[in-house]
Amino acid sequence: MTDTHIYDLSRSGEQPRAERNFCAGWRFAKGDAAGAQQPEFDDAGWEPVALPHCFNAEDTFTPERGYYRGPAWYRKRFRIEGLGDGRAHLVFEGSFAVTTVWLNGRQVAASVDGYTGMAVDVTDAPARDNVVAVRVDNTHDPDVLPGLDEPDYDLYGGLYREAALVGTHDVHVARSGLRIRTPRVSAGEASVEATVTLRSSRAREAQVQAVISDADGACVAQAETSAAAPAGESAVELAFPRIAEPRLWSPEAPALYRMVVTVTVEGEPADQVASRFGLRWFEFDRERGFFLNGAPLPLVGANRHQDYPGLGNALPPRLQRADAELLREMGANFVRLSHYPQHPAFLDACDELGLCLYAEIASWQFTGGPEFARNAEAMMRAMIRRDANHPSVILWGLLNEGRDRPLFERLNAVAHEEDASRPTIYAENKPEEGIPLDTVTVPDVLGLNYKLPHLDELRGQLPGRRLLCSEHTNACTPDPADPGQCAEQTDRIHHDLEILAARPWMAASALWCMHDYGTDYEPSWPVQRSGALDEYRRPKEVFHLLCARWRREAFVHIEGHWNPTGDEKRLVRVYTNCDDVTLRLNGRDLGRRREGVIRTWEAPFEPGRLEAVGTKDGVEARHKVRTHGAPAQLRLEASAEALEGPGDACVLTAMLLDAEGAPVLTGQHEVTFAASEPVRLRGVGGKAAARTIRGAARMAVTADGEGEATVEAVCGAVRSQAVRLPVGP
Repeated sequence: MTDTHIYDLSRSGEQPRAERNFCAGWRFAKGDAAGAQQPEFDDAGWEPVALPHCFNAEDTFTPERGYYRGPAWYRKRFRIEGLGDGRAHLVFEGSFAVTTVWLNGRQVAASVDGYTGMAVDVTDAPARDNVVAVRVDNTHDPDVLPGLDEPDYDLYGGLYREAALVGTHDVHVARSGLRIRTPRVSAGEASVEATVTLRSSRAREAQVQAVISDADGACVAQAETSAAAPAGESAVELAFPRIAEPRLWSPEAPALYRMVVTVTVEGEPADQVASRFGLRWFEFDRERGFFLNGAPLPLVGANRHQDYPGLGNALPPRLQRADAELLREMGANFVRLSHYPQHPAFLDACDELGLCLYAEIASWQFTGGPEFARNAEAMMRAMIRRDANHPSVILWGLLNEGRDRPLFERLNAVAHEEDASRPTIYAENKPEEGIPLDTVTVPDVLGLNYKLPHLDELRGQLPGRRLLCSEHTNACTPDPADPGQCAEQTDRIHHDLEILAARPWMAASALWCMHDYGTDYEPSWPVQRSGALDEYRRPKEVFHLLCARWRREAFVHIEGHWNPTGDEKRLVRVYTNCDDVTLRLNGRDLGRRREGVIRTWEAPFEPGRLEAVGTKDGVEARHKVRTHGAPAQLRLEASAEALEGPGDACVLTAMLLDAEGAPVLTGQHEVTFAASEPVRLRGVGGKAAARTIRGAARMAVTADGEGEATVEAVCGAVRSQAVRLPVGP
């Protein structure tokens, strides 16, 4: 029998809504289990797990073809304390794909939407002795998005995002029930409107108040109204006084506002919800590209998947944010959420960091029958209702690389019905098919995948169409540790970015892709290696090229390493955005270069230190590489100082150094990790070992309980120091 978790949902006057983490204390079993939905079912032999959890965490990224596609079960025992006459909802942020939920043996919910989550009303649960059972099945079904049996990304199964138990008053704001609109925004003033969707079991009178605060916490506008709340759902409209001289949201200054809505019934606070939003206006122009807040803004960035070795797609919020930070580090201001709605925490981070988003429903080169279309429409509505308050979102994506005009028209109409303020788009990789089928004229903006040699011709064939590049290049590095392959990838991407930069009417460009990702797709399994980062988010050389092209601050990077290769003379390449760069070998000046993103020198090899020094607008940037010796030290770091509790995760990085402290950039060395409870190592295939690339080996670690863990690493005879990792609130 599993432990019973107690959830106190009593609410004070200041906090009328109670939200409790529901991630700990689950039991899991892969495969079907007859009677597992019944409370008396014995799950004592099942694996204890915490959410987020993916049941393909260990059979993906492996050399073996094929990963588990089928059912699995999750069970949890819990008690509800202090609910009173309110409501209780169990919220799952994401489960893939076909999900059925039972409470105390009774089916209470079902979903085929693997990405936008669901809320399950569990108000009828008794105070004690509750069992929730969830069956999740990622078996291929052509009616379940993305519909295709084998897209080029893995379809990971599980309760792979967080869960919460939410207690509210009987009169409360529905899930995704606060919708904020900014119909008119300028540098001088902005207007804000909101729709609050109330839910009640019986007719009541309610007062709804909303307060808007800026980033400093100062109130800038408020609105209040009385409303009848009939049984079921009802919408309450709020209009606010105009905000003078608003702080505008942009990649350079991502200013955010916060709206807090309080619902009062019979003089007592009944519910309170909050949402952040931003004030900005934008447009896509056929001739001039993308404009934000009245100024041209070339959008540059990448496509992003959501998986990680050893975790599958069960990345908690801290790792979601880490990906957004990497995109900003490389200078990107644009990311396409390929090819499905992604974690709310990633969107939150993009709001905060200033990344413009192209969001889309789950898809990949497939359009199915009537049931597929109904599910696609439902996912489009759910995605927009969940994500529309995010100022980072600038496009709603219909599908990727499939074409069906009636379906596109239907999805386009749904998107505009749900949100008239943002344009729609779909990504087309075969315009020679899309043009005669006339699918290319359905969305407001057309995304072109690849086709870079034909952009001018296609523009002529698409009069009036606003265009962007939704995918480009897809240059693979089968071995990310191979300098030649990395240089070839860099040159290809550099060449393609030059083509795009010369065509400002292409409003955006999204590299395929941000990082390598797991796939069972025949041409590229088990890992698609098109990323600027590898699957562990270690930078490839092209990452530094993108920094040189996209970052504003002074940047230089020397390609490769400075260890013997057998050549007396070496071609040295430096990526930079500086006005001038000087290369120095052991303190000797080898010359200055002033032109190009990639600058080259021919240098005699001698052991020591190679350093590039650049200046941009009077600001200096430096990068150096050193000839390293044999591995002699191992430095271990965790990406977090502490984990918040069961289900949280971070990444361990073991850096291999020589006796002088120089990174061992050449070769691949096996590093074995060790960890004590309450954390668990998450290596590929369940193994505790990983190989270094450019000196770094990485592995994810998750928390199973609370306490203080110790983690270590060893490479041959070299051992790291122990690192303590506290877990818990």
